[in-house]
Amino acid sequence: MNPETEKQLNQDQINNNTLSQSPVTNQPQQVVNIADPTIQTKGVMGRLDSKQKKLVKLFGILIGIILALLVVSVIVRALRGVKKPALKATPTPTPQATFAPVESIPSKYATDSAVLQIQSDVNNLDNDLNNNNFRDSNLRAPSVRFDSNFAIK
Repeated sequence: MNPETEKQLNQDQINNNTLSQSPVTNQPQQVVNIADPTIQTKGVMGRLDSKQKKLVKLFGILIGIILALLVVSVIVRALRGVKKPALKATPTPTPQATFAPVESIPSKYATDSAVLQIQSDVNNLDNDLNNNNFRDSNLRAPSVRFDSNFAIK
């Protein structure tokens, strides 16, 4: 070692900056005093870049919210332990309408002979339609041949 380097090393040792020489390169290397409280060591968060720090914080907040919701749900469930009996459903009565008789004023044609004749004819036709049997058991549908061939020759 040259005298200048030794002088510098002695001066650094006096200032409490202990230096040692690297065994590989013979270059002076700074020795860190671990007991020094001014030296801050990087934790897990110190090793991450800004995007990763934001993601870690976001996941921490989400986990905190989920845990808070879980605690609140447990507390609410414990408070709801005493349940009120459900009300029994009873059907409401069906309203029945009562109509007052309406006095109708008959038309001047209600007593007309032509209108009365038409009314009697309509009643007779209605009775005939209700009394006639339109089903004839003698009529049968013709049998259908299923072996038909519609090929063009």
